[in-house]
Amino acid sequence: MIGLAWEYTILIFVASCGVLQVAAAHSGLRGLSFFKRPLATTLFGAMAVIGAYVWFFAIDNRSVPGLEGSQQFGNFTLGVFLGIVFTLLVSSILRANMNPRPSESDEGQGLDALRRMTYFQAMKRAILRLLRFLRLR
Repeated sequence: MIGLAWEYTILIFVASCGVLQVAAAHSGLRGLSFFKRPLATTLFGAMAVIGAYVWFFAIDNRSVPGLEGSQQFGNFTLGVFLGIVFTLLVSSILRANMNPRPSESDEGQGLDALRRMTYFQAMKRAILRLLRFLRLR
């Protein structure tokens, strides 16, 4: 059996993936969601969050403290980081056939770009824009 620290990291990882999916569905960030339909994305996210907490607290007696503050902070940070990286990778792979609009004027900046394209597509456009800018100088 894995230790409490790793179980906590898994809890945070799965819950953060779920929260990101619910936020993507609510905000209309189609490039960040795993599913095409917002309702499916919301249901998946809610099930991930609820399921992670049920799993964590149902498998063992969690009333006894087991993680120190700094260890809990480190494992929380690791779980969130892995959740973000996993969400960006999986959503970019699953939605790779998403066709971004050809016009650069309405593609948006920052998170708004994820309304019309995946993370990898947005990064590719940003890098190409930077290279064009550097060639002009």
